[in-house]
Formats: sequence, structure tokens, C-alpha cells
Amino acid sequence: MQKSRFLKYFVLFSLCVFSHSSQGAEGTLEVRSLNDLIRLSQERSESLKALNLSLDSLEAEIRSRDLELSTKLATELAWVQDRKSTLASPLRKEDSEALDLDVTKLFTTGTSLALSSRYLLNESAVTGKQNVFDWDLRLSQALWKNAFGRATRQRQESDKYELQSRRYQAELQRQTFLLNLETLYWDLIYSLREQEIRQSNIERSDTLEKWIRARIRHSAAEPVDLLQVQAQGAASRLDLIASQNRISTFKNQLQQLIPGLDPLQLSFELSSLEKASPSAFVPSSSAATESPVRLDTLASQAQEKKLRSDWHRTQDATAPLLDVYVGYGKNGMDPQMNQAFKEMQTSSQYNATVGVLFSLDLDRSLTRDRARSGELQAASASLQTRQLERASALDWKDLSRSIESLKNQVQEAQRLAEFQKQKSLKERVRLQLGRSTVFQSVTFDIDAANAELRYYQTLATLRKTEARTRLFSHDQESL
Repeated sequence: MQKSRFLKYFVLFSLCVFSHSSQGAEGTLEVRSLNDLIRLSQERSESLKALNLSLDSLEAEIRSRDLELSTKLATELAWVQDRKSTLASPLRKEDSEALDLDVTKLFTTGTSLALSSRYLLNESAVTGKQNVFDWDLRLSQALWKNAFGRATRQRQESDKYELQSRRYQAELQRQTFLLNLETLYWDLIYSLREQEIRQSNIERSDTLEKWIRARIRHSAAEPVDLLQVQAQGAASRLDLIASQNRISTFKNQLQQLIPGLDPLQLSFELSSLEKASPSAFVPSSSAATESPVRLDTLASQAQEKKLRSDWHRTQDATAPLLDVYVGYGKNGMDPQMNQAFKEMQTSSQYNATVGVLFSLDLDRSLTRDRARSGELQAASASLQTRQLERASALDWKDLSRSIESLKNQVQEAQRLAEFQKQKSLKERVRLQLGRSTVFQSVTFDIDAANAELRYYQTLATLRKTEARTRLFSHDQESL
């Protein structure tokens, strides 16, 4: 019995330990590729999170600007004691209680609808106690300033372009962050490749040094040959130390960009250097209309549209106010509250109004200056946008040319590295057969290593150049 109970507890304990270890394993993220690094930065980077919060804040702010169109409710409750003497009633004594209720609704068409109602309980020495119910309905339409909702639509259009401009600006900041992250990634990958090549050079130098020492013991080589090999090994070790220092620096910079990143999580696949950057896109030369535009240019275009919309809205705001309106209302009065309310509903007595409201700012010079200011701002934004559009087109053209050129350079650098590698291997065989010198073999080894490094360096440059396409956008409506 005790043995079975012990086995039961042991099994439960084992399950708990296994579950805990499994959770710990799932919580450990191993970064092996650029996509892993980008995904981790989107989860942890304060900069990217701050951008998202700023955009959410802006969207909420712009939505709240439609508050001016929301239905407004106003109420007032008052108790009044009136003891002021008048010519008609020198000894007037009047007490009243009043409840006012007003509901107003503005529409995007420049129409306003207002409903006013009032309940008054009045008690005086002259009329006695009276209950009064009163209501009025007023419908107004703008005909000049904000005619049929023109200014409201212009404001909403301006809000749309403002949000679009800010989104492009935020996307530019986001893509700039990712560009810096990707550039750092390719620099680190190249440095890891360089470290691998330097270590391989050191191993070959050590092997060659042992072989030369053996030949010196048999008087088949000169001490200068040993010095030549040792010099090559020392140079490779010096380069390795510099490469390892750069790797540490790049990892530290990654930790600065991504909070909580553990260098032990970094286990990159060096072969990713041979693959195209996941962010790269180059449209076909035949589809000129597909040429992307820089994000800062798109932001400027949206800002120009916003300022033009603001200018038109400013012009409308300086126009005279001309509203036509109609009004209708009824009331009921009786010592009894229910009778007063019923009279308000059934009475044939009413009050109807039709009118025109006109208002004009007499200082027209100031209103013209306000409109002129908006016009100049829009014109200035237009000039800046034209300059950015031209720069964006030339920048894309140059970027596309650079990418194509680097692709050709990578092919030639790869061929050169293969030639130098084969030459070095064959020279090593010739050295072992006594048909070459140590100096010649060491020189060929150095040439082979440099050619291989040049190949990977060109590849890294290509990947970083491809990453610059992050700053462009194909689809202007995607944001």
C-alpha cells in the first residue's frame, strides 16, 4: 500500500517537473534567421511599440473631431423667487420652478435640428398657481458658410489626409528601424563568415608550419620558410581578433535595439547570406507605373493634400453666414399639471417662424490674410512634394541599378574565389612535391582567403542594398 502511494507521488512529481521544463523550453527563443530577429524586435522593441501607440492615439484623436456633429443635450433646473417691484405690480410676489431641456443635432449637410422644451411651475399673487409646458422645433440650413456641409466635408477630408501622412511617417520610422536592424544583421553574418575563414587560415598555417618544421629537421627547408608561415599565422590571428571584436560589437548593438535579447539565443544560419533579402523587391523595368515611391514622399503628398483642404476650409470660414430656418412650437398652461400637458398636445394655438440669419465680418482684410496664409502653406507644401517626388524617382532608379550591378559583382567575385581556391590547393600540392616555394604557396593562400572574403563582403553589401527598398512602398493605399 505504501509502495503504491509512493509510486503515485513520484509519477505526479515527475509530471510536474516535465511540465515545468517544457514551459521553460517553449519560453526560450532561438534566433536563427533575419525573420526571427524582426519578429522578436516587433514583440519587444520600445520604439516600435511607441509608434503603434502614437498611431492609435492619432486615430482616436481624429475620430473624436466628429464630436462637433454629435447630438448635444442641455438641461437646466432652477428655483426662482422674484420680489422685484414693477409699475404693474408694486407688491409682486412670484415663485417658480423651471426645467429646461434642449437637444441639438448637427448634420454633415450643414443642417441643424434643435428641439427645446420647458416646464414651468409658477405661483404668484396675480395668476395663482400655473403649470406651463412649452416646446419649440427649429430646423436650420447653411447656405453660404459651410453651405450644405461643405466645410464639414473639407474638415473630414483634411483629417483623412493628416492621418495618412502620419501613418506614412510612422511607417518610415518603423522601416528605418528595421533597415538598421537588417543592416546590422548582415554585418554580423559577414563577420561570422570572416571569423570562419580566419580560423580556417590559422588551421592551414598550423598544418603547414608542422610540415615545414619536419622538413627543416631533415635539412629540406630553410628557417626563413618557417618564418614566412609563422608570419601568415600571426596575421590571420590578428585578423581573427579584430573580427571577433566586431562580432561582439554587433551583438551588443542588437541588444540595444531589442530589449532582453540574450546573445546565447543567437545561432544564425550563415548560408542566409546567399539568399535574397526578405524585404527586397525590384519591379520589372517594363512596368514603369509600378515604380515604388519613398515613404517620406508619400507622407509629403498626403500633407500637401491636407493643407490644400485646410486652405479651402479657411476660405469657406471667411464667407458670410447665411442660414435659412423654420420654427414651430406649442404650449399649454393650466393650474393642473396634467391638463397643461394635455393642452400643449391638443391646442390649436401655435407659434410658427420662417427667417433668414445673416452675419458678416466687417474687417475683410484680416479674413483675406487668413485665407492667404493657407494658400501660401499649400503652395509651399506643393513645391516640397515635387522635389521629393523627383528625388524618390531618381533614388529608386539608382537603387535598382546598384542592386543589378552588385548581383553581377557577386557572380564575378564567386568565380574569382573559386579560381583562387583551386590555385591555392594546387600550389600546396606543388609545394609538397618540391616544385614551389613556401612564399609562393603562402601568397596564394592569402589571395584565396581575400577573394573568398571579397565574395562574402560583396554579398553582404548586396543584401544591405536590397534592404534599403524598405524605405519605398508599392501600394500607396496599403497604409
